[in-house]
Amino acid sequence: MLTVLLLLQAAAANAQLGYRLTLPDDFIRITDLIPFPGKDIVDCWGGEASGGGNLILCVERMHAEISPQHLQQADLPLSQQLTTVKWKEYDVDATRTDTMLGPVAAVIYTARVPLRREAVRVLITARKDRADEAHQILTQVVGSLEGESNWPKPAGHSGPHGKSVQWIIAIAVVVVLLRVITTRRKPNRAGPRSGAA
Repeated sequence: MLTVLLLLQAAAANAQLGYRLTLPDDFIRITDLIPFPGKDIVDCWGGEASGGGNLILCVERMHAEISPQHLQQADLPLSQQLTTVKWKEYDVDATRTDTMLGPVAAVIYTARVPLRREAVRVLITARKDRADEAHQILTQVVGSLEGESNWPKPAGHSGPHGKSVQWIIAIAVVVVLLRVITTRRKPNRAGPRSGAA
């Protein structure tokens, strides 16, 4: 079993997009070192994590909001495998893409995060033999990401106590209704009144 020790200490934030995330402790900012990062890349970090080769973590703008409706595997290229990762109380779509970067077999994990101002993609690239570790890092980083969502709260998360408050209210309503019904159906114990003599 692959054990990844992630000491999450360093933080990165973007005020324009309204997020803050926590990075593994050995990751350093490398955005300025990437020759062609792409115009939508917000920031990139590189690190060894548990050793044995670099992992690259990036945040990319999507310039749009995304729907809470999940992607379907049939809508993706054959090279991508669909999965989900947890962000707050949401299951957000993520993909795994196996590819070649020059002579190196690599894996790219991407998670789509529905921030209120604009959705972002969190990407991590690693050698294919470190795919499990890359997925664990993606899950941990996305899980640490703070920011407001444009999605409605999932069912059962309407308040800080989840479904427990809803159940208590429902039970109280049922008890009150049962009392009202039973008091209306009680027979008159005095019996029928006879006419006056």
